[in-house]
Amino acid sequence: MLQCGLTIETNKGEEMTTIIEPGTKIADTVLESGLTFQQELLLQALKREVTTGMLMTNPRYTGFPSFTKAVLNFLQDKKAPKTKKNLYNYLVKQGVYDKISWGKK
Repeated sequence: MLQCGLTIETNKGEEMTTIIEPGTKIADTVLESGLTFQQELLLQALKREVTTGMLMTNPRYTGFPSFTKAVLNFLQDKKAPKTKKNLYNYLVKQGVYDKISWGKK
């Protein structure tokens, strides 16, 4: 049986490997943070857009008109702000970015 691995380098230079089972989409692979690969990329895109003003890609590729709406779709948090800067600051205060190795300051 063929297994694939996804290796990600963290900010500290450490490597984190996740085994992807056959038949599993890479977007649905759950990483050590408890979030899926797709969710972590959405959080990274939101952070980059807020901190630098640059987009990683056209947000419409996510199926939503913005990264903010895509993130809100998986958050399940009714109190979460609807604007990108406020949502990012809210998620930082909630500790969401602390769960993710690249999200730590």
